[in-house]
Amino acid sequence: MEFISEATIQVLVGGDGSSFTTNHIAERAGISVGTLYRYFPDKGAILRFVVRREIKRTSAFVLAVVETSGANSADKLVRDVIEASLTAFNRRAKATIAIRELAQKDDQLLSEMLDLRLAIVKRLHHRLQVLEPERFGSISSEELDAAGEAYRAALLKLSSAEQV
Repeated sequence: MEFISEATIQVLVGGDGSSFTTNHIAERAGISVGTLYRYFPDKGAILRFVVRREIKRTSAFVLAVVETSGANSADKLVRDVIEASLTAFNRRAKATIAIRELAQKDDQLLSEMLDLRLAIVKRLHHRLQVLEPERFGSISSEELDAAGEAYRAALLKLSSAEQV
C-alpha cells in the first residue's frame, strides 16, 4: 500500500489536477488499474487513504517529540514541538498543503485531523503541567479547542514565512 500512497502523492503534487486519475496513479505505482481497484473502489477511497496515512504519520512524529523531548522547561518543549511540526511540514511541503486542502473538503477527514491535533495539544499540555505546574493548570474543553486552533494557525504562519 505504501507504493500506491507514494504514487498518489506524486501524481497529486506533480500535476495540474487533470492528471489526477486512477490511470496515472496506477502507472506511477507500476501496477495495472485493475490491481489498484482491488485495493480501492474509487479515486475518493485512494485520496482518503492517503490523507489519513499522512495526517497520522505527521501527528505520530509530533507526538513522539512531545513524549520524548528532553526539554527541561515549558518554553523549550514548545520550541521543540514547533520545530518538529515545521520539520514534518517542510519534508513534504507540497504534499502537506495538498493533503490539508483535501481534508478540508471532507467532513470525516477534517474531523479526524482535528482529533489528532487535539490529541497533540492535550499531550503537550500534560507535559507542560509536569514541567511547570504553577504556570500550567487545568484547561477547559473550550481552551483546548482554542489552543488547537492557535497551534494550527501558528504552523500555517510559520510555514508560509519559511517559504518566502
